[in-house]
Amino acid sequence: MIVVTGSDSSLGQQLMGSCPQDERESRYTGEKIVGMSSWIMAEKRSIDERILEIITEHGSIDKIINNYGTNHLSWIGKTDANDDQILIHNVMGPYWVINALVKAGQVCQVVNVASATYRVPQRCTALYCASKAALVQMTRVMARELAPQGWTVNAIAPGLIEDTRMARFTNEQVLELRGWSKEKADSYARKLIPMGRYTSREEVADAIWKIFDLPPYINGTIIDMMGGV
Repeated sequence: MIVVTGSDSSLGQQLMGSCPQDERESRYTGEKIVGMSSWIMAEKRSIDERILEIITEHGSIDKIINNYGTNHLSWIGKTDANDDQILIHNVMGPYWVINALVKAGQVCQVVNVASATYRVPQRCTALYCASKAALVQMTRVMARELAPQGWTVNAIAPGLIEDTRMARFTNEQVLELRGWSKEKADSYARKLIPMGRYTSREEVADAIWKIFDLPPYINGTIIDMMGGV
């Protein structure tokens, strides 16, 4: 059985087969797929409860896609105190999910959804970049610690994904913070990508499912999906 965190996000819905329900059969693998909505990822207790609920109702969890994440752009010196939630959600959320699964005696294949920003710094995203760098290093540590128990833990780091709520939100903020036109911001961003385009939800979802089919000796690996950046 597969669990997708942030199943109500744009990429989460793509992974769930563009279906609003929390449970369905994966159109990619034919396995049962269960979602964990974004609100569940806010605290350890709700994550623990949902993981145990899924195991009790459906049995063993074999695969987990830690997809949930959040972002908010801000200049250093003007950052609101509530922006610490970026670190809490993007780092502690995925950690508590894996912690709950290990505690429950599960053995899983894991794909953590990171971001190109783990190694490509961007203005106004200090906390987000730091959170994704932390998730990447956490992936490596998890693989090192859990591989003896039969786990594989890898991560994928895509660039900007078109047609997602996060992309639309951050793009609007870029215009506000930098005072650029939409055309100027888009032209600047695309010129930084050798392939000259962004990726898509379909492309990222396809890559995630393919990671599960890789040989198990590929463990603790970060797959960059950045169009040549």
